[in-house]
Formats: sequence, C-alpha cells, structure tokens
Amino acid sequence: SAIYVVRHAKAGVRSAWPGPDQERPLTRRGRKQARRLVDRFQGLDLGRIVSSPFVRCVQTVEPLAAARGLAVEPVAELREGVSVTDLVRAIASLDERPTVVCSHGTEIESMIDRFDRDGATIEGARGIAKGSVWVLDRERGRVASARYLAPLAG
Repeated sequence: SAIYVVRHAKAGVRSAWPGPDQERPLTRRGRKQARRLVDRFQGLDLGRIVSSPFVRCVQTVEPLAAARGLAVEPVAELREGVSVTDLVRAIASLDERPTVVCSHGTEIESMIDRFDRDGATIEGARGIAKGSVWVLDRERGRVASARYLAPLAG
C-alpha cells in the first residue's frame, strides 16, 4: 500500500516570524495549497494522516483530514531537524493502511536519497516543492519505488 509524503505548504518567512519556528503558520497561499490536497487525493483510499508536529505541517493536512473524517496524528520523528535514520524508521513503522505523511523539505530530500541508495526505484523527476507529494510504494516491508508529483496548479 502507498505512503504519500507531502511537503508542507507555503509558510511565512522564517526570519520574519517572531515566535518559535515550530509555530510558524501557513500563509494565505499555503492555505490554498493545503486545500488543493483534497483534490490531489480525490478517489484515493486513505486510512491515516500523520504529520510533523510543526504548525505549518499540521495546517497543510488539516483540510484533507477534515474532508476524510480523519485525525491528524503528530509524530515527532517527522519534525524538521530529525535524522534521516529516524525519519526512515518512522516511515517503516507505518502499518499497511494507505497513509499521508507531512514533513519538511530537507528531511524529505534526504529520505528519498536514502531510499535511492537502498535500492528503491526513483521514477521520473525529483523535487521538494511546497505542497508536492512523493508516492512511496512498499513491497515486503520496504520502500520499493518512489515517484514525485508536483503541486497542483491553481
């Protein structure tokens, strides 16, 4: 079953945010990107939504969670600054339900590089645009392939 790894949508400028970075919210454009995820996942079976506990990640998947009647489950191992080993372990620990995972750009990029080194097939282009999705396909408990979906336009 698939794991859908979402890069959080557009948040405010880090240096302009006066509070703790983990509390930095989405911008108006980011909220629009978050709502587009409802369309992105239209017709796909989803059993669970997990997210970095950072506000910008939780806000990115809240519209999708609301549309599907699912809770957003915060997972510390998806936060910014986590080691790629901890992130990959968190992904590996997910059960077989189709799951949306929301995390951060650098961490997602490192995770994809690790899957590539571990023998997964990386299909097509690579990217980490805000609001984009990596589709991870699992076989026998490991990520066998990954493909990048650019954010929906509009």
